[in-house]
Amino acid sequence: MGNRATIDSLLNFLSDTLNLYIELERENAEYQRTIARLQNPSMAAGGDRRMNLWVAHEDPGFLGGMQKLAPRLNLLPVVVVQTGGEIMDRLSSAKPDILVLGDSLPDLPVEFLIDSLESEVRRAVLVQVLNWGEQTERSTRIVGPYGEPSVDAPMQNANDLVVALTEARRRVEHVELTRDFARHFKERHADFIARYNEVRAMVERLG
Repeated sequence: MGNRATIDSLLNFLSDTLNLYIELERENAEYQRTIARLQNPSMAAGGDRRMNLWVAHEDPGFLGGMQKLAPRLNLLPVVVVQTGGEIMDRLSSAKPDILVLGDSLPDLPVEFLIDSLESEVRRAVLVQVLNWGEQTERSTRIVGPYGEPSVDAPMQNANDLVVALTEARRRVEHVELTRDFARHFKERHADFIARYNEVRAMVERLG
């Protein structure tokens, strides 16, 4: 019984050591990004990468506003899409980072499109602008990426839309940073991971 407890304690220690090492590497990566942003202030304002923005909205004024807003948030020129079917067709050859929609699509339920995005582009974020043509009760809804909770917020003016798009950028960046960190950690520390697994297997065999 005592031997089993000792082995479990060793296994827990190994797991804690690996988690601590991963967390230290994650903090180091964040420090490097912070230094890069301080050296290049324009990165802090709009993020590190120009993202793909697709917009489907029936109001030409809204589309024009989005075209002007995109550069401020380091987004590529807006790709205007008219229908849900067009969005689905485009997904075969291109992928949006952020998709902005109005209340509805002329041909497909928005819920169906969300499900399709989650299966086709798991990192994509949808920003739905609700009641745009109304004087009251306008709001934004942020959906995605896959696994993230949706967020609803009132929209009093254009600044609230900027806030929603900035949050959408942050969500996409978080997914990409998590993915890139995992890949880089495995590449940089392959020997450590292999040794860790060997030691863990040795301890488990003792039981």
